[in-house]
Amino acid sequence: MKDIYKSEVNSKNTLGLTNHQTDSSAGFGIDFLFKGMACVGLSFMLYGCGTTPPSNFYTLSSLPNSEQKVKETNCHDVTIAVGRITFPDYLQQENIVTRTSPNKLVVDEFNRWGGAISEDFGRVFALNLSRQLNIDSVFPYPVSENFDVMYRVGVDVQQFDGELGEIAYLD
Repeated sequence: MKDIYKSEVNSKNTLGLTNHQTDSSAGFGIDFLFKGMACVGLSFMLYGCGTTPPSNFYTLSSLPNSEQKVKETNCHDVTIAVGRITFPDYLQQENIVTRTSPNKLVVDEFNRWGGAISEDFGRVFALNLSRQLNIDSVFPYPVSENFDVMYRVGVDVQQFDGELGEIAYLD
């Protein structure tokens, strides 16, 4: 006579292994556990994708006129071209790099430059130089070959870093 509460079912899977189940647990074994874990894993993945912080984009700006020490000069007809500006390799990317110790750099995934750092730096450098020397004819790289330039200034940046929202160091 068949047991009312449990009856054992033997089945063979494709590998030839015998799977023992009871009628009362049919459908609630390994498949149920696997599907449950898959749902939990998918929930965690969707939650993780939904909480990515937005990226912030930054540009360099020149010092305000009030912070510039403008000198009176009689070099109003001088033209200066700020040449190519070189940076260390670690700065040649869109992500902002900060220094957390003398030998440790951190690449920030969510804080980025709004443009090419060398172009922004050249623009700001030329504007600040123009204000410092009280000369209107200071131009950032590239300058047209047909333009008559009296002086060319090259810039080789060795260090340009700091902490976000704090002082930046330039060498």
